Amino acid sequence: SSEPLELIGFFPLCRENTFRVLPIRHLMLWQHKYCFLCTPLVHTARAHECMSAFFDWLVDERHGIDLMVFNQIGGDGPFQQLVDDRIIEHRLRRYCADCDSRAAFLPAADAETYLQKTLSSEYRRQMKRKEKRLAECGRIEYVTLTQNGDPEAWLEQFLHLENSGWKGREGSALASTPAGRSYFLEIVYEAYRRGKLIMQGLMLDGRPIAQYCAFTAGIGSFDFKPAYDEDYSRFSPGILLELERFRHLHTRPDLAW
Repeated sequence: SSEPLELIGFFPLCRENTFRVLPIRHLMLWQHKYCFLCTPLVHTARAHECMSAFFDWLVDERHGIDLMVFNQIGGDGPFQQLVDDRIIEHRLRRYCADCDSRAAFLPAADAETYLQKTLSSEYRRQMKRKEKRLAECGRIEYVTLTQNGDPEAWLEQFLHLENSGWKGREGSALASTPAGRSYFLEIVYEAYRRGKLIMQGLMLDGRPIAQYCAFTAGIGSFDFKPAYDEDYSRFSPGILLELERFRHLHTRPDLAW
């Protein structure tokens, strides 16, 4: 056929020879150091076709494997259902080795109702006191990166903030390696370009002492990285910013979780 080929699925795979110390040859989904979900990319309109083709390829004996490990995938979404359907179709056996529940934010009628339901009155008063004491050190402000903002300045500030703490000292900060820095800048710039980035900061006299970034996808948002200035840890700037994040999320009717 002269029709151009169309990519309908992307499955990064690793080949391993042992599974949980057992000599079982298998394939598993590749996981990046800074990614916490391995669900492959599948074309929505051609999902059944894509998964059928992938399973046809899997059961081909030429691959010499005994197991396919679908690690770190969403267990309650359409991809899991596609996997289950193909397992039944091919009469394959399934074994669930791990199943984890992730904490999720679900909005209430408004932000204050949410905070009252999820935090004790004593804890809320404690955080108010810390915020008041922090304000005695200078002018505090909660800010959000907008589409008219300066993403380059925000990202450099974030990298510096994360690297200034224990992660930097242990060599696990994003800026600790050129690859980590490059990866962060590329994915966050692209998310910003697509309008899929949430980035907020707690500023003290115009300087960030806490920041976080998250990505949106569909009706949800996924946390990625937080950072805070350890010199101000007695004021819990990261938690103060987290409380502000709950308020911000209540202004986003496009996000259900």
